[in-house]
Amino acid sequence: MSEKLLYVNALGRNSNNEYVYEFYFSDDDEYFWITDADVKPASLCNLGVPDKSVYNFVKILKTNIRFDLAKKSSCFSFLDCKDGIIALAWENIDGYTEYPDSGRLIIPYGLDIDEVEKMLAVRNIYLSDTE
Repeated sequence: MSEKLLYVNALGRNSNNEYVYEFYFSDDDEYFWITDADVKPASLCNLGVPDKSVYNFVKILKTNIRFDLAKKSSCFSFLDCKDGIIALAWENIDGYTEYPDSGRLIIPYGLDIDEVEKMLAVRNIYLSDTE
């Protein structure tokens, strides 16, 4: 069974001024749950990180791209993301003067790890193992 992306957590910025994100993967996207996932809007409950029992591993993404995250939504719950109503993460293009030539990065819940890596590679960014 293939690993699927179930959660993205922003860690902040590093010393290179890059945004750093944790990407959580599991082979069981139906079983995945996080406390307060049903709270609407998700931004009210300040979702943390999932319990280790509901994911298999975490990959790190360091990038100059800022992502907006479902876990910070001021309109929807995280459960709405799991149900496919909104994406798990999407490229914030607020400060751009032009729309990205290769398209905006929009990462849905449950996307296969190979598809996530292909999507990111188009923009020359890559997941790495946790340190």
